[in-house]
Amino acid sequence: MCPLSLPARGPSTVRRALKLHAAAAVAALGAAAVLPGAARAAVTNPPANWTCSGNCGSDTADGDVPLSPLQNPTYQFVTTYNGIDGVGVNPLGATSPTNGSLLQTNAFSATPGTALNFYFNFITSDSGQYADNAWAALYASGGTLVSEIYNSTTGASIANANATTVSWLGGDSGGCYGAGCGNTGWQLAAYTINSAGSYYLAFGVTNASDTQFNTGLAIDGVTVNGQQLLPVPEPASAALFGAGFAGLALARRRLRLQPAP
Repeated sequence: MCPLSLPARGPSTVRRALKLHAAAAVAALGAAAVLPGAARAAVTNPPANWTCSGNCGSDTADGDVPLSPLQNPTYQFVTTYNGIDGVGVNPLGATSPTNGSLLQTNAFSATPGTALNFYFNFITSDSGQYADNAWAALYASGGTLVSEIYNSTTGASIANANATTVSWLGGDSGGCYGAGCGNTGWQLAAYTINSAGSYYLAFGVTNASDTQFNTGLAIDGVTVNGQQLLPVPEPASAALFGAGFAGLALARRRLRLQPAP
């Protein structure tokens, strides 16, 4: 369907009628996603030591979005669905950003030549007429932008054109406003850090010009010199974990020392 043939985007009830591939099953999925307590059970909060403003989380394979090539049990995501006005705006600028979300990793140390890698999957239900934006950038711990690593807008770099079903697009899961919607599939981003220091990664996404037809970014396998940037157990949890093993070992020892009946 040619974008030029689409009517102007009006009130929400009219827009939804314009979607392509708006089957009844898809509509039911979208309705369930917005009801309290009805969210897909596999969707959880992002890692405890990452920070989110807006709508971020972790998910398992979901609809048309499989696990990344790393086959980790979950991946992370940011989405404009239930995003916040003015959040997630690209630090290098974006076209008429409205609402969005921002996800930041914990800080990590690097030396010159450190390899920084991650997988991403850009997913949008909007058309190329609306420059919804997703990006990833490296920051120094003090908040200074070091480099943008990934930047894409609706209609650009879409390898798998057509509607994409994933629960964290909310009511736009399985929807498609026009040419340009779809997803990139999982892609590898690679970057070399040139200076020693402490850094963090930020992932952002925003709608453009309006808050209609949501867009998101899935992320997985952030590695620093091949080591995954994953949450570490809290000290109390680690101590309890160790105490449990110690208790089990002691119980086994006592069992061995008991005389035979």
